[in-house]
Amino acid sequence: MPKQLAFRQLCILLALETCVVSAVRAQSAPAWTYVVPNQAAEQAAYDNVLHWTWTADLKTFHGFASSYGGAVADIHGSTEGDDLWTWYQQYLRTGSAQAKSWAQGYRDFYVNGAYEAALTGTPGTGRDNDYLYDHLYGWGLVLWAHYENDAAALAKAAQLGALAQVQSVVPGSTAMAYYGPRRKARHTILATYLAQEIGGPWITLRDNLLNAWVQSPDWRAGAAGGMYFVSKEEMQDSLVSQGFGGGEYDAGTRVTSAFQVGLVAEALWRGYLATGRDDIKTKLIAMARWVQYYAHDPTWVQPMAGDWFGQNGNLTRRYSISDSGNVNIKSGDPSYDTSMVNTLVIGYKLTGDATLLTAAGSLFRTGTLYPSGAPSESNPNILGPANRVYHYVDTLASSGDDFLLFDYNKGELQYSYLLFENGGNPIVMGTVISPRPPTNLTAQ
Repeated sequence: MPKQLAFRQLCILLALETCVVSAVRAQSAPAWTYVVPNQAAEQAAYDNVLHWTWTADLKTFHGFASSYGGAVADIHGSTEGDDLWTWYQQYLRTGSAQAKSWAQGYRDFYVNGAYEAALTGTPGTGRDNDYLYDHLYGWGLVLWAHYENDAAALAKAAQLGALAQVQSVVPGSTAMAYYGPRRKARHTILATYLAQEIGGPWITLRDNLLNAWVQSPDWRAGAAGGMYFVSKEEMQDSLVSQGFGGGEYDAGTRVTSAFQVGLVAEALWRGYLATGRDDIKTKLIAMARWVQYYAHDPTWVQPMAGDWFGQNGNLTRRYSISDSGNVNIKSGDPSYDTSMVNTLVIGYKLTGDATLLTAAGSLFRTGTLYPSGAPSESNPNILGPANRVYHYVDTLASSGDDFLLFDYNKGELQYSYLLFENGGNPIVMGTVISPRPPTNLTAQ
């Protein structure tokens, strides 16, 4: 179907007054906006930059059925990523028919309403509307629609985007990380994709969210850089089991979630690529420097960030209760290190500071050197020598759920793909590529 016709159908489907068909079309995105580095680039990074050995069987998918087998009933409790985005990227990266089949299954899951039913089910049943849609996805639909020319998928993505539109965000007063930043980060990612592919009201939504991030009152400086931190209410409510509390907040302690840092970085990165705003660039660089300083305590023999970590009132490092004090092993899931790899690579791409890229490789090594869910004091063992690849990203199924989600906190590619750009030598912005101009529609 021609792009112009697909856009006409989308306007009819959405009945958006802002769609003007006669003079404009959705602008085709440059490849670097949508497509992540392929598996050959990942291999080149292992071969030429990280110098890790690998075997061919690690490139294939392990533990997954040949195709998607059914809907996920509990979006909030079971998922942590846009699996349509990951599976379609895996298809683009590898050419795998299995990955394309899974992507098709997830596309149908979204378009036929099963995802939306799970997302917006009856309040009080654990569905995601109880949490103001903090597991709202949809950018995978935009990706699929862009390359598969699927007007129905794009229309569904816009319907999901409308759920983000109704969430009130006031720049300068809304604390974007109040109960964790993943909700507003995901809304921002979806808005940036819709803004690029459709334009119109999605540009307005994207820019309002970006303004709110830049002006968010829960941003604090650290000993290096700065970060968005959760509220006192979150610390004394949900994070008591992690060893935090409201009293610590009053004393100046601020903490954040490692994988949610990765989501915020992705949201702001997409926003920066679309707009080229210097204030967003400043935030991204500061986040990278903060992660570089706070993720690993250099006094630990085997450092690891863990899920929740941050800074004390005197700006020293603060880790969760799973930090037992044993300097030989830091208890925690390694996937949380992997989830901040892109954050560091973005900092490198924006500054050219090679220490940030080195730190990204270090976190990626820690994040993939242990089995999923390890280490712990009862299981501190690494998988083997540090110069080996033990799996290619997002090729392993999780054994801990009924829906064959990705292993390592339900997905790695979304947090680490930039490390493989240009075969492990990511391009510094301004040398080859630049952010897009602020507008996303162009006259024919």
